[in-house]
Amino acid sequence: MTPTIQPEEAGVLEQETRTWLANKERLLQEAPGKFVVIKGDRIVGIFDDQTQAYGIPTTCE
Repeated sequence: MTPTIQPEEAGVLEQETRTWLANKERLLQEAPGKFVVIKGDRIVGIFDDQTQAYGIPTTCE
């Protein structure tokens, strides 16, 4: 079971935590076992492994 995270407990990742919680059920259904990169209120991408997820840019252009 995944522990419940409250956005206000996340500190600097508060917006990302809110985005995760808002999309959690859908992401768990659509991408089980995948790595999700979230920046602010945006889901940047869904990846098969951590190496792929780590290498992507997260800046908004």
